[in-house]
Amino acid sequence: MRGTPPIFLSLALILSACADLPDVSATISPTAQATAYPELIPLAPLLATLPPPGDTPDLPQGRAAPPAQPTDLDTRTENLQSQADALRNAAL
Repeated sequence: MRGTPPIFLSLALILSACADLPDVSATISPTAQATAYPELIPLAPLLATLPPPGDTPDLPQGRAAPPAQPTDLDTRTENLQSQADALRNAAL
């Protein structure tokens, strides 16, 4: 029983070496091959525009603020339990 995993691994490697893989360059259209490579931009200026990790940015107009989270564990448990009861009683 100890010799079977290496045998299966060897068999898998041997069979994968015999695979006939398609030519990947043949799948690219001539238009895509003639297209110029996109210009890369430095990452540092983009990261400099982000707010610091601790700051919470203002929400954009038209988006609702997330609901207030209960701070008390018992209140949260009751809220989750009432949501679970409502889902159990919902007509499917």
